[in-house]
Amino acid sequence: MSHSRLQWNNLFADVTATITASAEDAGFPVENLATWRETAEVWEASGANNYVIDLEFATPKPASSVALVGHNLYTCGARFKVEGYDAIPSSAPAYHLLMDYVTPASDFCLSEFFTQASYTGYRITINNNGGANFSPRIGIAFLGTYLEFEHSPDAPSDPDQQEDVGETERSGTGYALGSTLLYTKRHQTWTFGHLTPAWYKSDFLPFWSSHRRKPFIFTWNPEGYPLEAYLLQFTKDILNAPYQDVLRRSLDLEMEGVLEE
Repeated sequence: MSHSRLQWNNLFADVTATITASAEDAGFPVENLATWRETAEVWEASGANNYVIDLEFATPKPASSVALVGHNLYTCGARFKVEGYDAIPSSAPAYHLLMDYVTPASDFCLSEFFTQASYTGYRITINNNGGANFSPRIGIAFLGTYLEFEHSPDAPSDPDQQEDVGETERSGTGYALGSTLLYTKRHQTWTFGHLTPAWYKSDFLPFWSSHRRKPFIFTWNPEGYPLEAYLLQFTKDILNAPYQDVLRRSLDLEMEGVLEE
């Protein structure tokens, strides 16, 4: 049984990575995937019915999951797969299938997991199953490892909590003249009770220390609700995990991100 998972250790953001693509449109290079900005910096390509994106490293890097944010593969009728290979020293490497083709069910954030492997090269292949040329777009590409919690969140929990962010204009006497909706954000609060102190110190704290102010992809129930993967950030820098007893700690996490609609 899988529990809540948090994808954060992204090989695309590794400064030692060499990222290339079989095609890219002017102004939308594949190097844009090295950031966590899903709308400001994207990769786009056109003119073919098959595209590949390669990541290569001087030493092997582990990977056990992939995610795409800000993509249009569902609209394009496209699918994608992940392979690993030994980039050095071979100029004609053998590709090893890590995840077979997946066809997205929407253009929303998607997350997939596979058996962990370690290679100096990884390839993401995107095609539309032999159809006509299409123009894929990806805002954030994640390939790497993830943090798995020891169990799922405590009940009650609400993964669909939302909050509107807007501006209200008022008259000089305080009466509302109109309101403008800027965006809607997903706001989630999770409690993970009964965590072992060993897991908290060896697994969670290293993640928190290096990534607490950066985005991540959170899947709260990968088995029961695999499509509910979200690009989020923590709302507070405060970390509180009190002991329930000598064997267990409780962790409260508050996250938010822009609602995909």
